[in-house]
Amino acid sequence: LFFFFFFQAEDGIRDVERSRGLGDVYKRQNQDRSFDEQLDSLLEYKRALNACQEQIRQASAEKETLQDIHEEFKAHYDKLKKECKESGKRYIETMIERKRKEEEYEEQLKSMRELLEQTEKALDEQRTKALIPTDATLLKAKIAREIESSYSRKVQELQQEALSLIHICRCRRYAVCRSRWSPYH
Repeated sequence: LFFFFFFQAEDGIRDVERSRGLGDVYKRQNQDRSFDEQLDSLLEYKRALNACQEQIRQASAEKETLQDIHEEFKAHYDKLKKECKESGKRYIETMIERKRKEEEYEEQLKSMRELLEQTEKALDEQRTKALIPTDATLLKAKIAREIESSYSRKVQELQQEALSLIHICRCRRYAVCRSRWSPYH
């Protein structure tokens, strides 16, 4: 009886598969190295993926913040647009009111002129009848002052109100400036 022992030059671990010599050992070492490299690259990918996920979370938070800011600006824009429309309507109403006041003023001025002409005619008749012409001139001036004084105050108030309305319409700071118009404003 003869016994033969075969020794293989491997790393001391027997595999189920049959060994083909020392070449398989070196091939397995290359596979082990590539596995380690793949594992390292996999870990790097995982780190990169985590970094990307963090950037996505930050970008998402920034997006939500920007959307909130956008909504605020949109609401502010809508509010300004509405105020602008209302200001335009008020401006038109003011201009209509101004035109109506100007027409009333013209009518009052016309009636005052007619009254003044009638008074002048009456004064002229009185002057011809009067013995002293200087008294008639003084009387005419006095009557003219009395007539004009009652209407001049009202005319000044209407002019002041018209200037105030024009100032409000033209004032760029309408939301801030709500004061009455004055020549020193």
